[in-house]
Amino acid sequence: MQLRELDGSVDGLSAEGALSVIPLWIALTLGGLCRYTVRDIGFIDLSGPGYELVLAAPEGDDGWDARLLAEVRDGNVALVREEAAGSVWWLRRSSDADTALRLGDAGMEPAAALDAARRSPLRDEISSLALSTFAFVIVVEGTDPALDKACDAAIEEAKTGLRAIESQLPRPIHLPLVERRIARSARRAERVLLWSLGLDGQTPDPVVCVLYGRGKLAGEPIDRADLARGELLAQLALVGETCECDTSRDWAAEAVIAHAWPERQRRSAWDALGFDPESPMVKAEVTRILARGPGAERKDGRPDSIEALVFGYREAQLTADAPAPRTDGAPLGGERARPEIQIVDAGEGDWGFEADSADPDPDLGPAPSHLGQQPTPEPEPEDADPLVRTRQIGVVFVAVSILLAAAIVLGRKGA
Repeated sequence: MQLRELDGSVDGLSAEGALSVIPLWIALTLGGLCRYTVRDIGFIDLSGPGYELVLAAPEGDDGWDARLLAEVRDGNVALVREEAAGSVWWLRRSSDADTALRLGDAGMEPAAALDAARRSPLRDEISSLALSTFAFVIVVEGTDPALDKACDAAIEEAKTGLRAIESQLPRPIHLPLVERRIARSARRAERVLLWSLGLDGQTPDPVVCVLYGRGKLAGEPIDRADLARGELLAQLALVGETCECDTSRDWAAEAVIAHAWPERQRRSAWDALGFDPESPMVKAEVTRILARGPGAERKDGRPDSIEALVFGYREAQLTADAPAPRTDGAPLGGERARPEIQIVDAGEGDWGFEADSADPDPDLGPAPSHLGQQPTPEPEPEDADPLVRTRQIGVVFVAVSILLAAAIVLGRKGA
């Protein structure tokens, strides 16, 4: 190797400078191997419309003009027509045919029904701020001001805790954490949002929910007992984690609120996120990443602890008479505590969200019939995954970079 010295440097690059570039090369290489955080995943629609706006009416004209059908794309609510004796508008989850929320009767215009299903003052704000927000903390106020005040103190403590662990997260938190409240006087106006969150609107105590991405829940709604156990901090930390973190994948099956996602938001998403969340290749890549996650699932619907999220630390109890774990992916007893994620090449399919329990409500009732789900294709073998090959290439690149820098240093000494 022939080296040319220029003012004490080798080919214009000092040995110290060459060595200083190595960490940058390593960071860039490894950074590309883990490009999505949990927040990023919240903007990727892997399940299709999560809700169905059902017109149950006698056979006849449904009144859905071309403009209304075009607007359906701007959100996660699909239109369904089903024959029935009377005319009623229902909103139901696509994965749950057992319960539905009644929106109106025959006199309700289709456009008004679609707006009621997807829009409200708070949901419109969440949709408009989503791309510029790390996460939303939604506080459903209770009847006791003292409990609301204690809830506020717990939220501030969680914010402080999030800043304390920020250095352990894969990316700095540059976007704000937005807190919004639903006063008791606003519960009627936000009843669809509360129903989407799994709340009945009658809870006397304050409840906190964490939303991210396109209105995806980070975990179960948090009551004051869970606040005291640090569940809010755990959910906020989860939003900032990489989607390849060594935690359970329960968060991927959490519900998304019924919402509108206008064209301007779809156009802005690529610039704000650095990738196209509607790309079939992105959806397929994310689906394979989630499929390779840990098989263990938490049965309480909460994210892993802070120790598990940030440091990969877990504790478990083993008993002598405990049955052996299943190896086929099914839980003991033949019933699944939470639904599995379907794996498809194009990232489509249904998460199969767990059905929410229905509380007595005058607007709730038996939902219309629901079509069956499509079969789930088998996942690709891991050795065919391009992300695995990318990791291998990255490791080789890092090794070659180190060897190159070492050769420069040795060459300079030899010269």
